[in-house]
Amino acid sequence: DAHSVTYGTLVALAYALFYIKIDPVGGLLYAPIIYAMYVHVVRLTLADQREARKKYDQAPWTGTGRLLKMAALVHFLAWYVQIHPGHGIFEGAAPAITKSFGGAMTSAPLFAFYEGLWFLGIHTDLQQQTQILVEEITAQMCEAGANMRICSTL
Repeated sequence: DAHSVTYGTLVALAYALFYIKIDPVGGLLYAPIIYAMYVHVVRLTLADQREARKKYDQAPWTGTGRLLKMAALVHFLAWYVQIHPGHGIFEGAAPAITKSFGGAMTSAPLFAFYEGLWFLGIHTDLQQQTQILVEEITAQMCEAGANMRICSTL
């Protein structure tokens, strides 16, 4: 089975290039992960398409449908875990998507990657700069009347 350039190819490439542009260190560290995720999904998709061709004369674009259902379930569960327990219970703050859909779709995945880097002690200079900005913006939001759990501690 041959793989051709698809919408997914362009999206993966766009994310990698965007992340490299906004932060060369973080972007270059994250680009191989984006590539690995892309390759994994392509392999799963091609295998699903092969299986569908065994069942049908003309395989639908959805393949067997199992992969699409699994992706939808994982996508839904990931959003639920991020929004309800993550933001609602642990952070006590509204998720970024309620303020900026574009920012949530573009910058949030890189920020989640940074959390892993910082845990490993990598790129901590950016962590310190980020922490200062978060504290400043949080204080401004609390002064403006934001209803966040952290406001009661300031």
